[in-house]
Amino acid sequence: MQKRNFFIPTLILILIAGNITFITSWVRASNKLDNITLAIDDSRKTASFLALFVEKVLKAESEVSFEDRLKLENDVRGLNDDQVFKEWKKFIESRNAEDAQSNLKDFISIIVNKIKF
Repeated sequence: MQKRNFFIPTLILILIAGNITFITSWVRASNKLDNITLAIDDSRKTASFLALFVEKVLKAESEVSFEDRLKLENDVRGLNDDQVFKEWKKFIESRNAEDAQSNLKDFISIIVNKIKF
């Protein structure tokens, strides 16, 4: 009887400790999953913008239409990334072809580096 009185509380404490450990591990894994999901969503948005940019700007045979410029502007703002937006502004405010080419290289580099695998 004495052993049983000692065994049951010890078992309960071990089970409680196991549950606490399990819950802590689950919360950490859930937080990591949330962070990964956010990174994937950001990368997906960035890759989508890059595809649109290539299609509408780099492959353009003529001047980019107002509607396409507006779509690109809205999409780049939708990325919610100050660094990308700063480089975008530099690119669209280029004064000549040489500046535009240099700013385009910087912009594309920033965009590509934002896509995480």
